[in-house]
Amino acid sequence: MIVYAAIPSLFVIWVRIKRESLLRSVLRRAVVVLASTLVLSGFILLTFQSVSALMRTHHELRFLVTPGNAIVSTVQALAPAQAPLPDKKIPLESDAKLADEASNGNSKPKLLVIVVGETMRAANWGLNGYERQTTPKLNGRNVINFPHVTSCGTSTAVSLPCMFSPLGHDDYDERYIKSHESLLDVLKHAGIDVEWFDNQSGCKGVCEGVENETLSLQSFPDLCASGRCYDEALVERLKDELKKNSGF
Repeated sequence: MIVYAAIPSLFVIWVRIKRESLLRSVLRRAVVVLASTLVLSGFILLTFQSVSALMRTHHELRFLVTPGNAIVSTVQALAPAQAPLPDKKIPLESDAKLADEASNGNSKPKLLVIVVGETMRAANWGLNGYERQTTPKLNGRNVINFPHVTSCGTSTAVSLPCMFSPLGHDDYDERYIKSHESLLDVLKHAGIDVEWFDNQSGCKGVCEGVENETLSLQSFPDLCASGRCYDEALVERLKDELKKNSGF
């Protein structure tokens, strides 16, 4: 009681509060808040890559930063409640069909492989002229590079669904994307067999309407560790799938 109550109480009694006008008090606090915000912003900009990766990996930290957590939570609590998302996604281009030449039964089966490696920084892309070559195996090949592409966000949960939606960066609408089907569903409506193979953190709702598979340690013990599989496992899985379809 003496250490944790009596002595601290003596310090509180000893402190004399200096009274000042309301205007002066508000201005002084405003200056302190502004200066603190500028200093904090400067530190964040200097270490943005590390901070952004940390915040994406550990979402719980967002609720531990004071006073930001209290301010954001208060705004969210007072904001009008949004209508719940539909239980079933709204169809998108359900009347899609193949062109006549593509649906010709005499043509050789066609295979399209889309490799999604989202949130790559354009500034660090070798094909965009980055000083350190980060795409050595793509250079010298018949590759078309689009240098002016902007992701909808820096997290997989935002950027991946946006890639397969009819919306772009400027028209991004999270509720629309979550409540509507994706490009994969449109391909399925057109009669194309679609399969999604994943080796990381899931498809974030993009592949819900099509056949999908998450690669596991049991299937590729040499290429998987810590609950995740290397990209080479995707290549091996694709090889296995092609062996089942001799037409390719």
